[in-house]
Amino acid sequence: MRRSPGCCLFFILLVASCAASSVRAQSRAAEIRNTFGRYWDAVQRKDHEATLAFIDPKLFTLVPREKVLAALERSNADTSVRVSWGEAEVTKVSKPVKDKDLIYALVDYRFGLRMQLSSEPDTDEERKASFLIGVLEEQYGKGNVQVDAAGVYAIQAQRSMIAVLDPQIGDWRFLERKPAMEPLLEQLLAIRAPLEAGAEAVTTL
Repeated sequence: MRRSPGCCLFFILLVASCAASSVRAQSRAAEIRNTFGRYWDAVQRKDHEATLAFIDPKLFTLVPREKVLAALERSNADTSVRVSWGEAEVTKVSKPVKDKDLIYALVDYRFGLRMQLSSEPDTDEERKASFLIGVLEEQYGKGNVQVDAAGVYAIQAQRSMIAVLDPQIGDWRFLERKPAMEPLLEQLLAIRAPLEAGAEAVTTL
């Protein structure tokens, strides 16, 4: 049975459309990885002003930017805990979706960090280490926390975030996905449910 020219043309256009969509998605993923690299460089340098420049500014309509900056600076000034951020790697970028003028994607990444707590007199270091490993493993996962003889905790972490592209900004910005952020994300992202479910309720790119 012969296919009509119209049917063949439709098939060709469909394949071309899918190929173009795939190329756009790969381009978006490359953009996100590049922007994430610059974001993480600011995190490693503990340049809090630069770090916050990569956060979706809509967050600061709910939590004042000055308050977030002050919290980061207090944490950095705390001499009882020294933290150094290791390298980070984006492991997965979802297919971007569009809602009105904004484009969203889910981003999974992993990173390492090292943490050292100041010693206190008359402290049972072994007991303290056991307790802290338990606390840290609740946050980062069992088996992802090690402590060496010098009392330095090495942590391997996996996290996810939502990348947002606003044409008024012209670059990707990020929102962390973690329990403390849940109430804020609910207010900020009407698109969140279809984005996370991979549904077709919005335009895929």
